Amino acid sequence: MTSTDNGPRIVVGLDDTAAGLRAVTWAAAEASARDCALSIVRAAARAEGGTWPSHGHQVLDAARAAVGETHPLLRVSTVQVDDEPATALLEAAEDAVLLVTGLPSSTLVESILGSVGLDLLGPASCPVAVVRPPDTVDGTVVVAGVGPHTDASAVLATAFAAAAAHHIPLTVVHVPDRGASSTPDDLYDDIRLWSSPYPSVDVAVRTVAGEAAEVLAQMSQGARMLVVGGPGGHRGERGLFGSTTRSLAWNSRCPMVVTHTAAGTADRSARLVGSSARAADPPARG
Repeated sequence: MTSTDNGPRIVVGLDDTAAGLRAVTWAAAEASARDCALSIVRAAARAEGGTWPSHGHQVLDAARAAVGETHPLLRVSTVQVDDEPATALLEAAEDAVLLVTGLPSSTLVESILGSVGLDLLGPASCPVAVVRPPDTVDGTVVVAGVGPHTDASAVLATAFAAAAAHHIPLTVVHVPDRGASSTPDDLYDDIRLWSSPYPSVDVAVRTVAGEAAEVLAQMSQGARMLVVGGPGGHRGERGLFGSTTRSLAWNSRCPMVVTHTAAGTADRSARLVGSSARAADPPARG
């Protein structure tokens, strides 16, 4: 699936839950702030005869109308796909800068075992935002969580772009291994590198000991979004992703954005700031 718009695009999944509409609302605000187009995708099985139930089109039309009321200048497209939701969204987001999904589960067990949103965190080719109905969506800071097993540059790329787009400060929270207490020099190096293309972003660094999921959930209070790292190339990193990131999807007080460590992530994350990203190329180490 490709976009008819050659510019940056945010994709959001829509279903019949309150979480789905909440995700669309949040995605629209992000697309507006970043000068991106918004693509609303609904996955549903076709009825006999190859047609979709009219209810699906009504849901998409209602979502588009709601977005138009709050963001009348936003470029919005809608599409209904005959496929499983996770598969449809992954394909739709192949050329996107951000994939947004709701987390409708009402219990932690359901969140871990049965959420389409969580299924997208690992395999997506772009950063993935998870939005729950109770999340605070108008926070005044972006929080980036990093640790010993995190690709800090990939996280910072996404976090700096978001902070710049919303004109708010960035707090980088370093959660060290047990027994460690200092902030590594290479983290400060990464922050200086990403501060260069985003000089307007005020940055604070905090090192907080404890369990990563608990620390970052607490630090997300009052934030507009929490940015964390997704799975990398090592099995240990994927294990941390499974335990920490999935827990944060449920416990974060604000929408969580998971960015990936694959090659090219920094370049794609930098485009998240929209038109201003033309002057914000990924920094190169000297």
